Amino acid sequence: MASGAVGDLYQSLIQMTGVSVVGTTDAAGFPASNVLDWQHPSLRWQSDNLTGDKTLVFDLSATPPNYVGFYIRGVNFTSAFLQAHATDSWGAPTHNVAISFSTDSYVKRMQAAFFYLVARTTINLRFARLRIPAGTGVNDGATGYKVGIMVPMVSTVEVENRAPLRRVVTKGVIGNRLVGGAEDVAAVGFRQMTLEFPWTWMWDTTTSPAFNEEANMLALATDREIPVVVVPNLNRQYEAYLGRNVGDVQIESDAGIGASMALIIREIG
Repeated sequence: MASGAVGDLYQSLIQMTGVSVVGTTDAAGFPASNVLDWQHPSLRWQSDNLTGDKTLVFDLSATPPNYVGFYIRGVNFTSAFLQAHATDSWGAPTHNVAISFSTDSYVKRMQAAFFYLVARTTINLRFARLRIPAGTGVNDGATGYKVGIMVPMVSTVEVENRAPLRRVVTKGVIGNRLVGGAEDVAAVGFRQMTLEFPWTWMWDTTTSPAFNEEANMLALATDREIPVVVVPNLNRQYEAYLGRNVGDVQIESDAGIGASMALIIREIG
C-alpha cells in the first residue's frame, strides 16, 4: 500500500526490566545505557568514530520476554540492521532485518517502530543487536553514530484505524517582549507530538461477541505513568511516538446504544 493509505493503529508497551545494552567504542559521556533512558530522550549513545561496524547489543535476560521488535528514536543515519539470536554470537543471526529511517515531517526527526516479522508476531530470543555497517553515512556532520532511544516492544494492541485523529505539534520556547513590540523567541527543546483519538463505537449486545471493540479500546487506554509506543498508521512506521496517556479513562454512553472514549497520548520529551 502507498505510504498515504490508511493503516491499522498500533500500540505497544516497552520492556525495561532485566534489559541491558553494550555498545562498541562508546564516545566519552555517551554510554550505550543512555538508549534505555526513555524518560530523557535528549541523552543518547554515540560511537567514538565512524570507522568499521558499530553495534548496540541488548541482553534481554535468561528469560527474555515475548517481543515484536524495537522502537528507535533520534538517529543520524538512514540504514542499519536489526538482528536477534539466542546467543551473543552474530555469524548467522536467527533474524537479520534491514531497516531504514525517514524523517518524520511533523517532529523533524528520524524514528520508527521496527518489527522482526512481517506479521508482527513475537519472538523471545535472548540477544538483540543493532548493526550499523562500515561506510554508513551520517546526516548531521557528526564524527560518530547517534541513537537517542532504543527499547524493545512487548504486549501489543492493533486495531482498525479510523478517522478522526488530531495531531498537535508543540515546541518549548522562551519569549522576551522588547520595547517597540519586537519579540525574541528561543527554542528550549524538541518538537513534541500529541495524538488525540476521539473514539466512538457501538455496543455489541450479544453474549461473548467474537469481536469486542470496547475491550480493544480499553487495552489502548493505559495508565498515566505507563509509556507506550503508538504508530497511528502502520503504513508509516516512521511516524512512531513514545508517549503517555495524559487523560483519565472516560466512557460516555449515547442513549444506551453507543459510546465514546477519548484517548490523548503525549510524546515524551
